[in-house]
Amino acid sequence: MTSSSSYFLVGIVLFLAVAVHSGAGLRCWACTSSTSLNCRDPFNKTRIPIENCERMRSQTSMDYPACQKVVETINDGQSRIVRKCVFSRERLNGKCAEPTTLNYIKMEHCSTCEEDECNSAPGVEISPLTVAAAATLGVWVTVRSLF
Repeated sequence: MTSSSSYFLVGIVLFLAVAVHSGAGLRCWACTSSTSLNCRDPFNKTRIPIENCERMRSQTSMDYPACQKVVETINDGQSRIVRKCVFSRERLNGKCAEPTTLNYIKMEHCSTCEEDECNSAPGVEISPLTVAAAATLGVWVTVRSLF
């Protein structure tokens, strides 16, 4: 393999790494602080399961999946946190659907998000500028190797 074809291959691999997106479905933390102390804030990911929301969706459902974190107060004054997958017919844009819980449970806080494992503490994200810079570098190396 020549030097120029090695650079071309590296460029293709970089492009595919940036451009291809896995279709595994949305993944959310799934727990309740009443049964797992790690589910409380501050969130401890140790031994907390992750749900694949696509596996929970019914075959006929056209609802959009989202991750949700709810802080509830129960009538006796105890607070609990619930993290899970939820589904809505429209994108939730950070808002929660009206609660359908029992009268003795009061929702104190609710948030939804649409990125993998986003119903915990904020995670690390790669900016679009970083992705563009990596793609540009791959193309530049490829083109430079051809001449």
